[in-house]
Parts: sequence; structure tokens; C-alpha cells
Amino acid sequence: MGKVTESEFADIVSDVASGMWKVESASTFGYNATLEFRSNSGRSSVEAHLSFDADSGRCTSITCPYNANKPSQFADEVERRIDAHVLAVVPRGHYS
Repeated sequence: MGKVTESEFADIVSDVASGMWKVESASTFGYNATLEFRSNSGRSSVEAHLSFDADSGRCTSITCPYNANKPSQFADEVERRIDAHVLAVVPRGHYS
């Protein structure tokens, strides 16, 4: 598996956040993402922190005060897009 740059990671996080219902905001610092999710009632929000491995693109930790499934779904989609991005830019036959 290859690697995405911090800028590419930020773009992927932003793109996933913009297409995911209930995500109010998303920011990145390095290979970490902070997300704000709307509650089901819409009257409050929950913040989640996700850390990704810079080399593999895999989510290594999710910190969220509630047992919410949205942060996990978000992490899965970011991982999927990192994989797709890396495969799109690695020349055929040059996988590491």
C-alpha cells in the first residue's frame, strides 16, 4: 500500500465529510481528523477524533464520547478512498 500526502488526506476527509449526512464540520491536522456530528434530534452535536496511520492509511483510533457508528462509517469511507487514490496513482506492476 502506498501513501497519500497530508494535503491529499485533508482533501479526502473534506470530500467524505461533505457527502456524509450529519457531519457539521471536519478538520485535519497531519493524519488526524476532528469531526462534529449532529445528534439525531439536531439539537446538539458530538465531536469525534480519528487518527490514521501515515503509511498504511488505516484508522488507528477513534475517540468519541458516545458509542456512535457514524465515526466508524466515516473512517471506513476515508480508508476506502485512500486505497482508491493510491491505486489510481501507482503505475501498474509497481505495488509495494
